[in-house]
Amino acid sequence: MSAAIALAAGLTLTRLPVWSVVAVAMAVLLATTTPLLAPAWAILGAAVWGWRRFRRRAAVERRARAEVAALAEMATVGLTGGLGIQQALQLAAETLTGPVGAEAERVLRRMQIDGTAACFAAEGAVADLFRTVGRSMRTGAPLLNQVTRLADELHADLAAERMQAARKLPVAMLFPLTLLILPGFLLLTVAPALLDAFGQLQI
Repeated sequence: MSAAIALAAGLTLTRLPVWSVVAVAMAVLLATTTPLLAPAWAILGAAVWGWRRFRRRAAVERRARAEVAALAEMATVGLTGGLGIQQALQLAAETLTGPVGAEAERVLRRMQIDGTAACFAAEGAVADLFRTVGRSMRTGAPLLNQVTRLADELHADLAAERMQAARKLPVAMLFPLTLLILPGFLLLTVAPALLDAFGQLQI
């Protein structure tokens, strides 16, 4: 117990999230009290860490798509007002403070030199938007309609993801209860008594 408390106190001096500090302290506590179950807890901790990392990456990608949708939607407002596509995208990119706005501004700077070729060389979250712009500029297709349709598709995808996440919420709420809280409670209450009983057996 003292080792877990000391480790938790040391980790609080770092910038680790609170859940990481608690998880490490619990792992040390369980490893010292029930050493036979330490590998199982290590595997479970690695699985939870991987799951949280996957969720964090998915959240970053979802936020980037939402910013691209906002960028396309604001660009349609500029196009409707009579601005050119580069001016509309420039004004829209300046309203975004995240990485999507920075990516869009880099592509727009390259467009001033390379023209539509910069649109097809765009990478990252803004690639689909600028490739749509580049195709419209080369083929003469209605630019406003293409950008509006892309914004609508992005918004529809995000709405579908939110609906799917809402449907999965009850199952996700059962995960910590069934796989973490109840097993941890049983290990903390039953496992020490079982280990003591096995230790007193005379074989």
